[in-house]
Amino acid sequence: MEMSPGERCEIIVDLSDGKSADLFTLFEDEVDEAEEGIISGMLGVLGSSEVAAAMPSLTLEVDASIVPNRVPLPEKLVNIIRPKANDIVRVRAFELTMEHDGGVSGHHGHAAMDMAINGASMDMNVINERVNLGEWERWRIRSDMGAHPFHAHGCSFLIDQMEGATAPEDQRGWKDTVVLDDDDWSEIVVRFDHVATDQFPYMYHCHILEHEDRGMMGQFTVT
Repeated sequence: MEMSPGERCEIIVDLSDGKSADLFTLFEDEVDEAEEGIISGMLGVLGSSEVAAAMPSLTLEVDASIVPNRVPLPEKLVNIIRPKANDIVRVRAFELTMEHDGGVSGHHGHAAMDMAINGASMDMNVINERVNLGEWERWRIRSDMGAHPFHAHGCSFLIDQMEGATAPEDQRGWKDTVVLDDDDWSEIVVRFDHVATDQFPYMYHCHILEHEDRGMMGQFTVT
């Protein structure tokens, strides 16, 4: 499963055979090289240094002293009722932008960049959006350069499309982060059910730390 910074997922692990299970976490550029190695047990496919670097992030072990729960999983884990088209009362657009400022910064000599959403960088004194409590909205989000995980506070939302295409199966549940790219618009449907005031607003932002720190973030109220 591909995950972005700040993204969360739920997985079900079958431990009925009594054996332990390892969870591996790899960076994207390691996945293509390591994917076949994971499937075949890693050893013999990856070199020794790569095997050492791909140690399990988590190992689940069966405790034989605990009575196992052998109830079979249901055919469907959750019943999601999506809003109808006429339930959605407003559409908002958010474009995440990056612009080189011509300077050079960082240990690796990367050019410094100004980062913004809808042309505005994060300002603690500015409320960028005002949302009505309990109303369904459609948020259309895209990037002008590269992939960004877009995260919104105070809600769970449903992804209608990712980069202009139908969301894959693992992205069709309740989410609080959606990955978008410069290929096309991603769209979510969202309803905010908790109040957020001017004094204590919610935020939406790119969940890559350097990007939100450089301004790719906005604030909104729910009233």
